[in-house]
Amino acid sequence: HIREELKVMTLAVGDGANDVGMLRQADIGIGIAGREGTQAVMASDFAIEKFKMLQKLILVHGHWNYHRISDFIFYFFYRNFFNVVMTLLYQFFNGFSGSFPTEELMIVTFNTFWTTPGAFVSFVLNQYGGSAKKILQDPSMYRIGRLDEYFNNMTLLGTLSEAVYHGALVFCIQALSCWDKPTSKLEFGAGLTFLSLTVMNLMFFVLSPNITIVLFLTITASLLIFHSFLYFYGMLDFVYQYFNEDPHYTFARALHNPITWINLVIVLILAFLPRVLHQVIRNYKRSSKSSSYSIRSCLSGEKRGVINTREKTREKTRRVSVGNVEYACDTEGVSVDVEGLPGVVSEY
Repeated sequence: HIREELKVMTLAVGDGANDVGMLRQADIGIGIAGREGTQAVMASDFAIEKFKMLQKLILVHGHWNYHRISDFIFYFFYRNFFNVVMTLLYQFFNGFSGSFPTEELMIVTFNTFWTTPGAFVSFVLNQYGGSAKKILQDPSMYRIGRLDEYFNNMTLLGTLSEAVYHGALVFCIQALSCWDKPTSKLEFGAGLTFLSLTVMNLMFFVLSPNITIVLFLTITASLLIFHSFLYFYGMLDFVYQYFNEDPHYTFARALHNPITWINLVIVLILAFLPRVLHQVIRNYKRSSKSSSYSIRSCLSGEKRGVINTREKTREKTRRVSVGNVEYACDTEGVSVDVEGLPGVVSEY
């Protein structure tokens, strides 16, 4: 009845056989192993031993997994759209023959070896919002998932737009560097593969809320192994028979070419600059909103006469100074910490 009337996702908690129907009907069922047997546990999606574990399961692991699954979906859509855009643009230059600009082995190993290690580390080990202790101290962080503030149609559309932009950018930069030059398909694809996989791996640093040592070492090792493989792959004699053209030292020449590294610098700047500017503007708006909210809270507290600064009392006060104007209010009247915001000084 609740799901039909309110049209919301439901979570049910039960510890007995009489709760089996409820656990199966809910979107997520949590069974508690207790004195009433294991009937609820067998019918649930998650099982815990005690009721007190429910708080950490929902507020901490629920918060983490919501962000992990969201970033997982974002990245794999991003990665696939990236390749589709490059392949689509390449069709305008090969008469829509359906051929791929990159070498066949790179297409086969693309999903398995060159982008998956970073995905496992980034989307499994990252703790979004901080440690478990920090999240338990601020349960309001859970509303991000409840209200779909992180994963929604707009954020998914933004990720797909970024993938289209990155794919078009990489292809255009590589195409412009080879314009009016005798370039084979293999040489063009070598530079395209180098640029695209480098950008895709560095995207993990953008999606991750905190760059850990494990993530940094994983992405660095993945890029080094990929570049080494790309360098030595064209030197193997037994692979020549699979090409219509001579691949001898093609990938090595691409990595030795200064134009390839210049293209990489240009691509990285143009690819990640919009996201950096968006984050700066977003943080500035949050700072301005928090600052104005704190000042309004202080003014409302002053009007109510909560604190009389002329009287000597033991009550803790907060003074917020903006320019030459100083406001005073009680600590209970302000729910946003303004310490450290630009142009705002807080004292206790």
